[in-house]
Amino acid sequence: AKGGQGCNLHLHWPHPASSAVFLVCTFLLPVLATGLCYLLIMGKMRAVALRAGWQQRQRSEKKITRLALIVVAVFTLCWLPFCVVQLLNLFMTSLDATVIHVSLILSYANSCANPILYGFLSDNFRRSFQRVLCQCCCLLDAPGRAKEE
Repeated sequence: AKGGQGCNLHLHWPHPASSAVFLVCTFLLPVLATGLCYLLIMGKMRAVALRAGWQQRQRSEKKITRLALIVVAVFTLCWLPFCVVQLLNLFMTSLDATVIHVSLILSYANSCANPILYGFLSDNFRRSFQRVLCQCCCLLDAPGRAKEE
């Protein structure tokens, strides 16, 4: 930016109620929906495990519950700063550009967080991902393809 001026990343709302609608639609509803979906998944898993007499039920429930809580917590930690910055912009004329940039970067970072979390916290996801990678590598080394030397 010329003259030492940075870009302005906060949203200008026509009415203060618009920011409340924004907060509900982009933060509160997704947190509630994600939490509810994970609760339903855990309830379904528990019912299936009980009917099947699954021996490792408690261990699996604990792992899935931990994964669900971490996914919802990471979503909250990534998006909450951005939403807070947008609300603060209603009452403050200028916020530190670094705060605005960090809040925006965190909100974008959430897009790549779930695959990383699942990769570290889910054995099944990790095995499936490795299987897909191996299949891709095997296709590259398939007979009939000339290897470059």
